Amino acid sequence: MPSAPVAYDWPAVRHRYVTAEPAISLRQLSAETGVPFSSIGKHSSAENWPVERQRFWDTVATETRALAVKETACQRVGSLEGVETAIDVLSRQLRSMGDALAGQDWSDADPDSISKASASVATALDKVARCKELLTGGADSRSQVALASVIAELG
Repeated sequence: MPSAPVAYDWPAVRHRYVTAEPAISLRQLSAETGVPFSSIGKHSSAENWPVERQRFWDTVATETRALAVKETACQRVGSLEGVETAIDVLSRQLRSMGDALAGQDWSDADPDSISKASASVATALDKVARCKELLTGGADSRSQVALASVIAELG
């Protein structure tokens, strides 16, 4: 009496072939699962396993890149928020310096010194504002200015 055909778990065999990392050959799959190579070959051809494997790994790569981009964006936003906070603090300090300069008795001071001091604070405030606009992607008319040149000006 002929023996009954062996029932294999084809979805599991296909899943193993499609998702194996590193990729395995049909012969390796046969040795691993005990399913005859010829049977695996027939199922693989009929169901297009190689194409399915390529689609699976393309999807994995796309999703991995998307997660990496999202994580990088979150890190940059966190860094940007820190920079924005530092710029706000610097702006407040510069405004305080300007207020302090305005509140001083300049009766004995050289008018040129007064002008230079107030121009220096105003220039610093302008540079800080430009830097913030550049970093936050604001609509500063000078947003084409390279960040490096703005930072160099602050130094």
